[in-house]
Amino acid sequence: MILAPFKPIPHVLEKLIMLKNGTLTKPIDIFDLFYHLIPTTVLGLKIYRNTCKKKKPRSQINIKYDGIIRIQREVKGRKGKTVTTLSGFQINDAEL
Repeated sequence: MILAPFKPIPHVLEKLIMLKNGTLTKPIDIFDLFYHLIPTTVLGLKIYRNTCKKKKPRSQINIKYDGIIRIQREVKGRKGKTVTTLSGFQINDAEL
């Protein structure tokens, strides 16, 4: 979308050159430049946000204890063996 048409010069590049030279004065040309640059800007921001996201270590994740006990069947990461896990209640290591 940004580089079309390729000949004689890409459309957005032509508008950027007009902006640099000070000949980008028509409102339709200014709108056209912003209209073509918005998807590229959004894509750049999404890539930046995804690469700069810091993941919290598992020990720092806040677990909410809502009083609802959940029983789950897990197989993932256990070499195919089934394990039943309980979650949703607050208990410390001493009580366990």
